[in-house]
Amino acid sequence: MTHDIKAVLFDLDGTLIDSAPDLHNCINKVLIDHSKPKVEFSKFRRLVSQGTQTIIKECFHGQLEDGMMEHLRNQFWKYYSNSLTDKTELFPDIDIVLNYLIEGNIPWGIVTNKIEKFAKPIIKHFGWNMHAATVIYGDTLAVSKPNPEPLLMAAEQLKTRPENCVYIGDTSTDVVAAKAAKMTNIIVGYGYSDRNLRELQQIADHFITKAIFLKVILPQKN
Repeated sequence: MTHDIKAVLFDLDGTLIDSAPDLHNCINKVLIDHSKPKVEFSKFRRLVSQGTQTIIKECFHGQLEDGMMEHLRNQFWKYYSNSLTDKTELFPDIDIVLNYLIEGNIPWGIVTNKIEKFAKPIIKHFGWNMHAATVIYGDTLAVSKPNPEPLLMAAEQLKTRPENCVYIGDTSTDVVAAKAAKMTNIIVGYGYSDRNLRELQQIADHFITKAIFLKVILPQKN
């Protein structure tokens, strides 16, 4: 694989960053505002990859009045927009992996389903806007993952054929999108998996439990 891969693309939440603590704080603020009990972090973490609507439904136990979803979603987003990087951190060794790519002049980028309003400040906070050759947000196109179009756009911006790109993510959505784009996929086991890890191992091209192992799989420095 390493002989053919010329560019590297990453998912954001659950792959590069652990945003669950900030998102958890925000949903609990919404729950408190509506006199509902807080959700435990261990339960919430399993919901992170499933989007705002699912998070709200699960945390409110489906007990939503007609028309409440939009209000709750806007409330959640308002809290989150004011706390994007309060407790969000890189997963262990991500800085080492990205420095490896930067120092090796290996082009890399980010393809996320997170909308630009939220993702862009986070990317800037970690200084990746200075190094990422492409960033495709969840609202850059009319479609998002698992549709392959965001990945294909990223490959085009990197001037690299899709089959010469690798996409690294943490959920089955990332696998489906990568396969449809004809990209090699790597799934990380430390993220917000939407399936059990054994299932992900079976469908992914490569599966790793720690980010540092990416250095073994990714292209050699130029």
